[in-house]
Amino acid sequence: GAIRNFNRSVTADPTNHDAYHYLAPLLVQTGDSGAYRKLCERAMSQFGETADPVVAQRIARDCLILPPPAASLPRLAKLADTAVSAGPTNTLSADYEFVKGLAEYRQGHFAGALEWLRKVAAQEGEPARTAQADATLAMAEYQLGQTNAARAALAKGIKIAETVLAQPD
Repeated sequence: GAIRNFNRSVTADPTNHDAYHYLAPLLVQTGDSGAYRKLCERAMSQFGETADPVVAQRIARDCLILPPPAASLPRLAKLADTAVSAGPTNTLSADYEFVKGLAEYRQGHFAGALEWLRKVAAQEGEPARTAQADATLAMAEYQLGQTNAARAALAKGIKIAETVLAQPD
Protein backbone atom coordinates (compact mmCIF):
# COMPACT_ATOMS: atom_id res chain seq x y z
CA GLY A 1 0.00 0.00 0.00
CA ALA A 2 2.57 2.60 1.05
CA ILE A 3 4.90 1.80 -1.85
CA ARG A 4 2.04 2.09 -4.34
CA ASN A 5 0.90 5.40 -2.82
CA PHE A 6 4.39 6.96 -2.84
CA ASN A 7 4.96 5.70 -6.41
CA ARG A 8 1.75 7.47 -7.42
CA SER A 9 2.91 10.60 -5.65
CA VAL A 10 6.29 10.59 -7.45
CA THR A 11 4.49 10.13 -10.77
CA ALA A 12 1.82 12.78 -10.10
CA ASP A 13 4.27 15.38 -8.77
CA PRO A 14 7.90 14.62 -9.67
CA THR A 15 9.00 17.80 -7.84
CA ASN A 16 7.79 16.49 -4.44
CA HIS A 17 11.04 15.41 -2.80
CA ASP A 18 9.14 14.02 0.20
CA ALA A 19 7.68 11.20 -1.90
CA TYR A 20 11.14 10.07 -3.05
CA HIS A 21 12.42 10.39 0.52
CA TYR A 22 9.74 8.08 1.94
CA LEU A 23 9.75 5.63 -0.97
CA ALA A 24 13.51 4.93 -1.13
CA PRO A 25 13.87 3.19 2.28
CA LEU A 26 10.67 1.21 1.69
CA LEU A 27 12.07 -0.18 -1.57
CA VAL A 28 15.35 -1.07 0.16
CA GLN A 29 13.53 -2.71 3.07
CA THR A 30 11.39 -4.84 0.73
CA GLY A 31 14.46 -5.86 -1.29
CA ASP A 32 13.33 -4.24 -4.56
CA SER A 33 16.76 -2.95 -5.54
CA GLY A 34 15.74 -2.54 -9.20
CA ALA A 35 12.92 -0.14 -8.31
CA TYR A 36 15.22 1.57 -5.78
CA ARG A 37 17.88 2.17 -8.47
CA LYS A 38 15.26 3.56 -10.87
CA LEU A 39 13.90 5.83 -8.15
CA CYS A 40 17.41 7.14 -7.39
CA GLU A 41 18.04 7.81 -11.09
CA ARG A 42 14.78 9.73 -11.24
CA ALA A 43 15.57 11.64 -8.04
CA MET A 44 19.04 12.54 -9.32
CA SER A 45 17.60 13.73 -12.60
CA GLN A 46 14.97 15.82 -10.78
CA PHE A 47 17.04 17.17 -7.87
CA GLY A 48 20.71 16.52 -8.76
CA GLU A 49 21.49 20.22 -9.20
CA THR A 50 19.52 21.56 -6.22
CA ALA A 51 20.99 24.34 -4.11
CA ASP A 52 18.58 23.58 -1.23
CA PRO A 53 20.56 21.88 1.57
CA VAL A 54 17.50 20.03 2.90
CA VAL A 55 16.64 18.52 -0.49
CA ALA A 56 20.33 17.81 -1.23
CA GLN A 57 20.75 15.99 2.09
CA ARG A 58 17.61 13.91 1.64
CA ILE A 59 18.28 12.84 -1.96
CA ALA A 60 21.96 12.09 -1.26
CA ARG A 61 21.18 10.05 1.86
CA ASP A 62 18.35 8.17 0.19
CA CYS A 63 20.49 7.30 -2.85
CA LEU A 64 23.45 6.24 -0.69
CA ILE A 65 21.52 3.68 1.40
CA LEU A 66 22.83 0.98 -0.94
CA PRO A 67 26.14 1.38 -2.78
CA PRO A 68 25.29 3.51 -5.83
CA PRO A 69 26.62 2.98 -9.36
CA ALA A 70 30.13 4.48 -9.60
CA ALA A 71 28.92 6.96 -12.22
CA SER A 72 26.46 8.46 -9.68
CA LEU A 73 29.02 9.03 -6.93
CA PRO A 74 30.33 12.44 -8.08
CA ARG A 75 26.82 13.94 -8.22
CA LEU A 76 25.84 12.38 -4.90
CA ALA A 77 29.05 13.71 -3.33
CA LYS A 78 28.20 17.15 -4.72
CA LEU A 79 24.74 16.95 -3.12
CA ALA A 80 26.38 16.03 0.21
CA ASP A 81 28.67 19.07 -0.18
CA THR A 82 25.64 21.27 -0.90
CA ALA A 83 24.02 20.02 2.31
CA VAL A 84 27.06 20.44 4.53
CA SER A 85 27.74 23.92 3.10
CA ALA A 86 24.72 25.14 5.13
CA GLY A 87 27.24 25.32 7.97
CA PRO A 88 27.70 23.93 11.48
CA THR A 89 25.25 26.41 13.06
CA ASN A 90 22.34 25.13 10.97
CA THR A 91 19.78 23.22 13.06
CA LEU A 92 20.09 20.26 10.68
CA SER A 93 23.90 20.32 10.60
CA ALA A 94 24.27 16.82 12.13
CA ASP A 95 22.02 15.39 9.38
CA TYR A 96 24.15 17.18 6.78
CA GLU A 97 27.36 15.92 8.40
CA PHE A 98 26.00 12.37 8.44
CA VAL A 99 25.25 12.42 4.71
CA LYS A 100 28.72 13.88 4.04
CA GLY A 101 30.28 11.03 6.05
CA LEU A 102 28.16 8.46 4.21
CA ALA A 103 29.16 9.97 0.84
CA GLU A 104 32.83 9.83 1.86
CA TYR A 105 32.38 6.18 2.85
CA ARG A 106 30.67 5.25 -0.44
CA GLN A 107 33.55 6.92 -2.35
CA GLY A 108 36.08 4.80 -0.44
CA HIS A 109 37.41 7.83 1.48
CA PHE A 110 37.32 5.99 4.80
CA ALA A 111 39.49 8.39 6.82
CA GLY A 112 37.36 11.32 5.62
CA ALA A 113 34.23 9.39 6.53
CA LEU A 114 35.54 8.85 10.07
CA GLU A 115 36.11 12.57 10.51
CA TRP A 116 32.49 13.44 9.66
CA LEU A 117 30.84 10.44 11.30
CA ARG A 118 32.64 10.76 14.64
CA LYS A 119 31.20 14.28 14.99
CA VAL A 120 27.69 12.96 14.35
CA ALA A 121 28.02 9.88 16.58
CA ALA A 122 29.13 12.08 19.49
CA GLN A 123 25.93 14.15 19.37
CA GLU A 124 22.90 13.33 21.49
CA GLY A 125 19.26 13.97 20.82
CA GLU A 126 18.48 12.00 17.67
CA PRO A 127 18.88 8.26 18.42
CA ALA A 128 18.09 7.06 14.87
CA ARG A 129 20.76 9.32 13.38
CA THR A 130 23.26 8.30 16.08
CA ALA A 131 22.62 4.61 15.40
CA GLN A 132 23.08 5.19 11.63
CA ALA A 133 26.28 7.13 12.27
CA ASP A 134 27.61 4.39 14.57
CA ALA A 135 26.88 1.68 11.98
CA THR A 136 28.50 3.64 9.14
CA LEU A 137 31.43 4.55 11.42
CA ALA A 138 31.89 0.84 12.18
CA MET A 139 32.03 0.05 8.45
CA ALA A 140 34.63 2.77 7.81
CA GLU A 141 36.74 1.68 10.80
CA TYR A 142 36.57 -1.92 9.59
CA GLN A 143 37.76 -0.86 6.13
CA LEU A 144 40.74 0.88 7.78
CA GLY A 145 41.59 -2.25 9.81
CA GLN A 146 40.42 -0.70 13.10
CA THR A 147 38.49 -3.81 14.08
CA ASN A 148 38.19 -3.12 17.83
CA ALA A 149 36.87 0.40 17.22
CA ALA A 150 34.53 -0.99 14.56
CA ARG A 151 33.15 -3.59 16.98
CA ALA A 152 32.62 -0.94 19.66
CA ALA A 153 30.85 1.47 17.28
CA LEU A 154 28.62 -1.28 15.94
CA ALA A 155 27.76 -2.47 19.46
CA LYS A 156 26.85 1.11 20.44
CA GLY A 157 24.60 1.49 17.38
CA ILE A 158 22.92 -1.86 18.01
CA LYS A 159 22.33 -0.97 21.66
CA ILE A 160 20.60 2.29 20.63
CA ALA A 161 18.51 0.43 18.05
CA GLU A 162 17.47 -2.29 20.51
CA THR A 163 16.81 -0.10 23.55
CA VAL A 164 15.73 3.34 22.33
CA LEU A 165 14.44 2.78 18.80
CA ALA A 166 12.53 -0.38 19.75
CA GLN A 167 10.32 1.62 22.16
CA PRO A 168 6.73 2.12 20.93
CA ASP A 169 6.89 5.91 21.38
